[in-house]
Amino acid sequence: MDPRRALGRWSGSAVREIQCNPKYTGYMAWNRRATKKGGKNNPPSEWVWSPHLTHEPLVTKELFQSVSPIGKIRERSRSGAGPNAHPQTRRTYPLRLVRPLRDLRPPHAQ
Repeated sequence: MDPRRALGRWSGSAVREIQCNPKYTGYMAWNRRATKKGGKNNPPSEWVWSPHLTHEPLVTKELFQSVSPIGKIRERSRSGAGPNAHPQTRRTYPLRLVRPLRDLRPPHAQ
């Protein structure tokens, strides 16, 4: 897309960043990454939130918590089945909707 035409519009990556990063709620969140597990992300249930707003929010904490799981589900994939309708698509992948192996591990192995 021509950058001059995109002025004043929200990009997909900007929306995704707001969905994934709690700082846009106006609160601080600690313990988002584990230091002893190789720096893996901790689940939101383990985050420690500041008791009060620390800066002006872009979204409410409730809205952030309601849309964060949706962003995780859609990560790295288009919504819906069927071939990609984009004119520059060169090939299709029949196994695109097959779940990644990391999702098939038993809960105790994750």
